[in-house]
Amino acid sequence: MIDAIETAIGRMAAHPGIGSPRYAALLEIPGLRHWTLPKFPYGLFYLEYEDRVEILRFLHMKRDIADSLAHDPIGLKPFEITAEASIGPVLRRATAADADAIAAVTDAPYAKWVPIIGRKPVPMMVDYAVAVRDHLIDVLESDGTIIALIELVPEPRCLVIENIAVLPAHAGRGHGRRLMAHADRVAADHRLGRVRLYTNRKMTRNISLYQQLGFAIDHEEVKDDGRTIVHMSRSVAAIDR
Repeated sequence: MIDAIETAIGRMAAHPGIGSPRYAALLEIPGLRHWTLPKFPYGLFYLEYEDRVEILRFLHMKRDIADSLAHDPIGLKPFEITAEASIGPVLRRATAADADAIAAVTDAPYAKWVPIIGRKPVPMMVDYAVAVRDHLIDVLESDGTIIALIELVPEPRCLVIENIAVLPAHAGRGHGRRLMAHADRVAADHRLGRVRLYTNRKMTRNISLYQQLGFAIDHEEVKDDGRTIVHMSRSVAAIDR
């Protein structure tokens, strides 16, 4: 739903007149419009001005909309957006042109693990021009800059997270959790019931974070080069689709 909201806000900012004016006449509120989210029973109610859009409420469309808006509809502090305003990171599918940026975004958070594991983590050695072609890579983009990404590979029985990375400057803002939730949606779209990932056993902080997100350790694998890989998975979370 978050993706649908962000898309709707972007459209309203660029094309304020896209929303229905139905309730403007009914409630005698000039400039009032609403936009119903595709596939979701919710609507964004906003005021259209010449230079901006002000979002008033986000309501379930089965509620008594007129009653909800009639009670001091302008009393809430509106959320103002303009066509130039940042509307938060936008999730989109990566293209071949993003390969270098994806490599840079990957290197930034993984670099700290090099002295701990004694080598570059696998995601730092990937040819992302090839990965973009062969895998599903989705990126979070803010003001034209990629700040986070997730690389996914559908398998017959599960969806594999090959890589998830967030620029350190943008860490701690929920981007990783959002991408993990996105992985659940992709798995559901492919009718896959589990999401799995793997990481180096020495990356204890990552393992702990994955466990907090519902991943359980399935097994450990010792590689020929001495690395111990921890395989983890979780069932696809219930999704409000």
